[in-house]
Amino acid sequence: MNNSLILDNLIQLSRIAPEVVVRVPLIPTFNMQESFYQNLALLIKKLGISRVEIVPYHRLGLAKYEALGRSNVLISLNPLNKKSCHTIINLIRDRTGADVTISH
Repeated sequence: MNNSLILDNLIQLSRIAPEVVVRVPLIPTFNMQESFYQNLALLIKKLGISRVEIVPYHRLGLAKYEALGRSNVLISLNPLNKKSCHTIINLIRDRTGADVTISH
């Protein structure tokens, strides 16, 4: 998936609203590569963003998919453990100095 529009919007928003909070979902097999978070940290530092919220994958929305009669391609994924989340939090915090928290 091409995320250039998202990145362009973030760059523009950071110019007019320096208090912007970047929220990043952690989804196993989709964006758990360390290189993704290294690049994200570079961008956050470059833009001067001071707050990041990590949103770990969870299964709370599965019932909604069922109720709507829709299939969920993420149904086989397990929620992340705290160690995985904290590894990514520390990577981003250490490279940016940003306040990085876990959101739900």
